[in-house]
Amino acid sequence: MITFIQTYMAINPRHGFGLLYDSARHQGKPWGKTVLWRVYCELRLNLPRRGKKRLPARIKRPLQAAPQPNQGWSCDFMSDALWSGRRFRTFNVIDEFNREGLRIEVDTSLPAARVIRALNELVELRGAPLSIRLDNVLNARGVPTNGNSIACRSCGANRQKTKSNEQNRRRGSAAQGSLG
Repeated sequence: MITFIQTYMAINPRHGFGLLYDSARHQGKPWGKTVLWRVYCELRLNLPRRGKKRLPARIKRPLQAAPQPNQGWSCDFMSDALWSGRRFRTFNVIDEFNREGLRIEVDTSLPAARVIRALNELVELRGAPLSIRLDNVLNARGVPTNGNSIACRSCGANRQKTKSNEQNRRRGSAAQGSLG
């Protein structure tokens, strides 16, 4: 058993116990899982667990209330499901001064072009804000943006990245994005 484990790990050094056990089962070895795990740990081959990918720490600035309308907008995406199980998303834009809902886009899919169109229509109607506050928005590749988001490019506003109460409330819950 020890020679099998050592030869397998010499060939595949980044494989963990699960792949080792699968290989032993596939080759018809008679060892049980607990016995193989005990020997694997005694040989000190167990790999350290991978850490969770974390976002860089945000610069903590106090929130400032907008002194007049159209100074700052808050944007957020939310999602929920219909009774049938079909998912839909909403894109909400709110004026920070009076909490007026400026725009709500609802659809099963909200591509970037649709978000840009909604923001451009708002800019034509009300003028560009001085700043836009967004949650932790990811770009198309799933990488956090650094102020070069579609909202800022379409409106020409300064971007402020914050973590919303909705995002904090949902962390760890099974029902991601409930509108309730």
